[in-house]
Amino acid sequence: MEAITYSSEEIYEILKNRIIQLDYGPGQILNEKDVADEFNVSRTPIRKVFEQLKNNKLLNIIPRYGAQVAPIDFLYMKSVFEVVRELNGFAANLAAKKITPEKIGELEVILEKIKNYDIEKDYYFLGFLDEDNQNLYDEIQESGFIIKFREHNSAMIGKKKGNVDSDIIFDIMKRIYQKESFDKIVLVSGDGDYKMLVDFLIKEGRFKKILFPNKNFASSLYKKKPEYILII
Repeated sequence: MEAITYSSEEIYEILKNRIIQLDYGPGQILNEKDVADEFNVSRTPIRKVFEQLKNNKLLNIIPRYGAQVAPIDFLYMKSVFEVVRELNGFAANLAAKKITPEKIGELEVILEKIKNYDIEKDYYFLGFLDEDNQNLYDEIQESGFIIKFREHNSAMIGKKKGNVDSDIIFDIMKRIYQKESFDKIVLVSGDGDYKMLVDFLIKEGRFKKILFPNKNFASSLYKKKPEYILII
């Protein structure tokens, strides 16, 4: 049986997710040779991956000792969340204001391709409601999507977090928990953050396809499941 080969990018994504999901605990030592043997590669790409993880504050490289999973720095996490909270909302608002007719046309093309899967309901999740973008919302709805906005406290004006990853995951899991009647999920995203959700839905027989809007921004984590992938 031919051994599976991994690229440096794939190894990085796998190790990063193991650290984030605490499969590797804070302070745990990662042996370069053991990791290289696991992925059937030489030590050179592993050193490169370790360096990337160190630059992202996920590993500490200790001379003559090895690579150690970084401890959880809650003060650093808090500062990152504060910055991301500001930038996500700003980016989402800016993108909505600057959307072009061509981009709206791309949404319509995506909708046409999705129709090939006999989808009963199309949901489009948005970070937050801005009355200045009402024309955009009208265009999305006229294209056949059901818009779902992320909920925000009214006191958070100007500090709204625009990403909707957790909202999508919660919405799907709630429907499964409440035993709602639906067949299978078609997810339009290239984000690797949905990998665990996709794996779970496949195992439960509730997943049909993941559609990548842009192959250049599609996570390599889905590479091992080509039968579930479609680039649109």
